[in-house]
Amino acid sequence: MRATDRTQHTPLALPSSGLAGPAVREAARQYVRDGEPLATFLGDLEVAYQVLNLPPPSLDLVKQASIAWADEFLGKLDGLACEDPLTGMSSAQHARVHLQSLYRSCADRGEHPDDAHALVIVSLVEACPTPEADVLEAAFHQSLRLATISDTLRSTFARCDVVAALDHGRVLAVVSRDDSLAHRADELAWLLRRRLPVSSAPRVLVEPMPVAADQALALLDDLNA
Repeated sequence: MRATDRTQHTPLALPSSGLAGPAVREAARQYVRDGEPLATFLGDLEVAYQVLNLPPPSLDLVKQASIAWADEFLGKLDGLACEDPLTGMSSAQHARVHLQSLYRSCADRGEHPDDAHALVIVSLVEACPTPEADVLEAAFHQSLRLATISDTLRSTFARCDVVAALDHGRVLAVVSRDDSLAHRADELAWLLRRRLPVSSAPRVLVEPMPVAADQALALLDDLNA
C-alpha cells in the first residue's frame, strides 16, 4: 500500500467503495502496525480523496479514524510495556485491552473473533497455604511455573496474541484457531504435565470466543475473581 520511502510513497489505496467508516478505521490501525504516525495516515487519507476527486473527508470520519489509530497505538504500547520480564506474561488489564481491540477490529471487518481465535485457559493446582517465612520462595517458584506455561503456550500454538497471568493460578491465552486446535491443546496439557513440578496435572481448557465483547470481558473478570 505504501513504500518505505515517505518522499515517494504511494497514496492510501482506498477505492470509492472503501471510503466508509469501517474500512478507513481498519486502514488507520494498519498504519500503526506498519509503524506510521497519525499525521502520515491523515495526509494519505486526504490524498486518497483528492485522487478520487472527492471533497475532503468529513470531520466525523477523521475523528473515527483518529480514535482507531489511537486505540491500536495504545494497545501496541501496552503490549510492549506490560509483560513481566521473568514470566513473559501480561496482566489481566492488558488482556482486557486486547480483547476490546480485537472485537472492535473484527466488527469493522464484518468478522467475529471466533472465526480465527480461541481462548485457552490453564489452571494450576491450588497450592497449600505457605508459611510466612517461605512466602518469597513460594512466589519465586510460582513465577517459574508461570514462565514455563508462557513458554510452552507460545511454542505449542502457532500464534498467541496475548498470554495473561490471572489470579488463583489461572492463565488466559488468546490463540489462533485452526484445524489442529484440539490436538495442540492436548499437546500443551501433556507438555505441562512433564515440565511442571506439581502434584496434580494442570487443567487445560479451550473455550470459543464469546459472542460479544462484554461477554468476553465478563468471562475474564470471572476467571480473575
